[in-house]
Amino acid sequence: IDHFKRVNDEQGHAAGDEILVQVHDRLRAVLRSSDYLVRWGGEEFLVVARGTPRGTAAVVAEHIRRSFADAPFALADGTRLTKTCSIGFASLPFVPARPEALDWPKVVDVADIALYAAKAAGRNGWVGIEAAADADVAGWGSDLRSVAPALLASGALAFVTSLDRDRVATALGGVSQGAG
Repeated sequence: IDHFKRVNDEQGHAAGDEILVQVHDRLRAVLRSSDYLVRWGGEEFLVVARGTPRGTAAVVAEHIRRSFADAPFALADGTRLTKTCSIGFASLPFVPARPEALDWPKVVDVADIALYAAKAAGRNGWVGIEAAADADVAGWGSDLRSVAPALLASGALAFVTSLDRDRVATALGGVSQGAG
């Protein structure tokens, strides 16, 4: 949830709790019953969209983004707040030809890198990071955040986004290429 801390700071924690309940309701309205929805941090949620084809991940991300941006959140006192969200996503298996290449915690790390790129590139949008079909993860190491710029520059990784591509590239470490 973009700038969620402002809700707690300016409206109080009870208002923040009201927003969180509405976020849950909006996400549940967009997601399928087979998808998992987990509150991952203070204002972060993890969605596992099971069985979703990787080519439609951006469509799911856009549906989620619009569920926030299209209507204000209403507080019990009548206050209406406009809130947006930033989304990062990655698919599992990350390298389709090598399903064992990255385990799910590493794929969540990739999605987290994409999330922070979306926030840095302006918020109210989404960024997805994808592996090249022939990506060789053997030399990637354990700190994906530090090697992501080089992997993007080499073409081993690519990104898709609803945001300004140059701003996302800068947020990802100055990389100017990517898919879509």
